Amino acid sequence: MVRFQRGGGTPVLLLSAWLGLCCLGLFSLSACSSGGRPAAGPDQLSGSDREQADRLFQRLTREHSLHLDQKALAVADVLLAQYPTYSRNDEVLVMAIDSAKGLGDTGRALDLTDQLVLGYPASPHVKRALGQGVDLATAEGDTMRAAGYHVALFDRDPSGQSGADGRPVAASLLATLNLDQLNELSSSSAAGAMQLYLGYLRVGKMLQDDQIAAAETVVRDLQAQAPENVWTLAASDLLFGGSGAAGATSISEVRPHRVGIVCPLTGRFALLGNAFYDAALLALDVTNAELETNFELRVEDSEGDPVAGALAARRLCREEGSIALLGSLMSNPTATVALVADLWQVPLVSPTATNERIWELGEGIFQTNLTGLYETRLMANLATMVMLKKRFGLLYPDTPEGRGYAEVF
Repeated sequence: MVRFQRGGGTPVLLLSAWLGLCCLGLFSLSACSSGGRPAAGPDQLSGSDREQADRLFQRLTREHSLHLDQKALAVADVLLAQYPTYSRNDEVLVMAIDSAKGLGDTGRALDLTDQLVLGYPASPHVKRALGQGVDLATAEGDTMRAAGYHVALFDRDPSGQSGADGRPVAASLLATLNLDQLNELSSSSAAGAMQLYLGYLRVGKMLQDDQIAAAETVVRDLQAQAPENVWTLAASDLLFGGSGAAGATSISEVRPHRVGIVCPLTGRFALLGNAFYDAALLALDVTNAELETNFELRVEDSEGDPVAGALAARRLCREEGSIALLGSLMSNPTATVALVADLWQVPLVSPTATNERIWELGEGIFQTNLTGLYETRLMANLATMVMLKKRFGLLYPDTPEGRGYAEVF
């Protein structure tokens, strides 16, 4: 259950499905119990009420700008309680949240955040409030609340809330939730953009609890929604590994001398991919000659695409029985290849992907390249710890990447 409160702190709703309301933006006066807050819309005040509300808003703005947080909160309470239809109450809640934070009252700030998200889903201030809510809830140890805010943020901006590896930025937090919590998040955001990833996590937890039939149901639902989605494919592979379903590779089917290569043989990166494969063939010849081994390669085309990369990795693991994988050149397809390799417990070596967190996707995922940030740190350590220098002049390109290097140094 997640609690939502009005301005005075009196609880008026206990909703388990609050995320669905936030995502769909369906909150309205008719959806509230008696005394609930209406959705933001045209100002319904007139005459002296409007004048008084405007005066209170001006006073609130002044107190807030002067960081007189206690007074600001008191004025906000009056506005929210006496003038619930005032058109600027979403701004009132934003200032109230800031004042509650200033007073160190995290619980009050979170309750006001819930009130803003539920009451004014279309407000331009909601996205910022959700981001602050994540930090506040995490600091408070309220993991479920933080996860709820993350899901709501992802629904608003999936690309902006995804990392370079394709996973949600909340992946590490979501991984700490138990099955009941994941089920609650999933049911509360049934139409949300994170539904497929949550389904993948649920399948993993179900298999840990030997709930094979339930996992099969979730996988079928994912396949019906998006059969080629990377998380649907990952959940399917996870189920094969957990249930011993037909088609899953058993230990006896692994070829101990077969290595799989995933790289873009077609598409915009075909030139690089074919050069990568040629280099692998040269390395194979040298290795077999020097070590008197009989390794063989199987190559699959990633097309430079994350989904194609995941499908290629699955073929190499399930059908070819590869003992290990190499690839897949760029970071995004390498991330999905890593997820599939981890599910099949096949080691992956990534010699070229520049995202320095690829290795976090599994215990058998290895990166052999040095990223720019890693090299920058080594240079900084050399200059400060070995050469004992204290003053530096930094020359860097004025780009996000260049500024990132400068900041790391």
